[in-house]
Amino acid sequence: MTGRVLIVGGGIAGLAAAAELLPSGVGVEILEARDRLGGRAGSFRMGNTWVDACQHVNLGCCSSLRELLLRFGLEKELIRQKTIWFCTKDGRVSPFAAFPLPEPLHLAPAFLRAHWLSWKDKWGIARALDRLRRDPLPKVDRPLADWLRETEQTPGAIEGLWGPVVISALNEPWQTASFLSAAKVFREGMLGPKGSFEIELPRASLGELFDDGLGRRLEEKGLIVHRGTRVRNLVVDKEKVLGVRTLDGEYLAADTVILAIPRHQWSQVFPPSVLDRHPDLEMGEKIDWAPISALHLWLDRPLTDLPHAALVGGEGHWLFRHRNIARFPGDRAHYHQILLSASGSALENGSEALLGRILLELGEYFPTMRKAELLEAKVVSERRATIRPTVGFDRMRPGPKTSLRGLLLAGDWTATGWPSTMEGATRSGWAAAQAILGTSPNR
Repeated sequence: MTGRVLIVGGGIAGLAAAAELLPSGVGVEILEARDRLGGRAGSFRMGNTWVDACQHVNLGCCSSLRELLLRFGLEKELIRQKTIWFCTKDGRVSPFAAFPLPEPLHLAPAFLRAHWLSWKDKWGIARALDRLRRDPLPKVDRPLADWLRETEQTPGAIEGLWGPVVISALNEPWQTASFLSAAKVFREGMLGPKGSFEIELPRASLGELFDDGLGRRLEEKGLIVHRGTRVRNLVVDKEKVLGVRTLDGEYLAADTVILAIPRHQWSQVFPPSVLDRHPDLEMGEKIDWAPISALHLWLDRPLTDLPHAALVGGEGHWLFRHRNIARFPGDRAHYHQILLSASGSALENGSEALLGRILLELGEYFPTMRKAELLEAKVVSERRATIRPTVGFDRMRPGPKTSLRGLLLAGDWTATGWPSTMEGATRSGWAAAQAILGTSPNR
């Protein structure tokens, strides 16, 4: 197949689509408004180095992103953490790792030694996970909260396991989360093959991984990237997309356009009448978005020798320090990042108030914090980090094909069967490319 495909948006979805198309001889160009690729999986400059705006984590069950990186020799840029370290405010730590037992019993010993869960909590969790493994999923969604009550989960089990996992994986509190979305997380992660629950962290910054790494290697394969190029509008004639016009007035013709930008940015690129004539394009308009916040801390000493910590019962959900990020050459400060998912309410009194609360809270988990000196801090919030997986949200997610000829959609917010993650973004890009090539996924 030959032709010219323009991809509007150089995030993970756009990069994945390009990677799928290039081997087929399709001419592919990405138009990215920023000067670097990666989209929301991006970084910012702090002194002389790149710092990820928010820590992105890939789960072991997320195979598509790993395969995408493998194609270009970048798989070693994800560091596998085989143990998840759970910390409580009394300073105690429990490792959570797989044992050499048949699945799904490989995680049973890890649950048994989880110090923050009572025996009643653990028994209830075991019964619920076994039910989740055996029972077919319903076709109609329901609130996760209803299922937790139905399976008689204790407050300790909800606050100690179900809630933390759901808010970390879905960026949504358990009280309002979709059961089907939560069930996918637990089935794919805890009830999947060994290693499915393990986390992978980028070795370098996200900017280096997706721009300097994946983006540059795609360019070596023939991808043309227009960095710093903002699209003014799609050019549509007789119900077909003919190409795009950039902000500086340049017209770029295309056989197909893949729109790989978030739904809330559509008003910037669609001619006003097009959406009215194509009702299917209204899908996704009512999707809600949730924020994620990260507190970047440079201290005069390390708080822990752990590469990460899941903070049980805290306002902050995770601490990461898998690599030290110096602000300038010779800097001996110790870098830590605290991640808060679904952080809307946490920001109600402002970033400074949030920072103050988190610093006090860290002293409960890590006594070293009480003597540490804060050298620098930065609070970064992504207001629209992920879509909210509330009940029925999947019905609002469009697939890659549209009724407007020559237009396809990609992005973690589209219908992938996965949450709004790097994995979902990768799968969406592949789906859009396969719609062009007329192939079916065999992954």
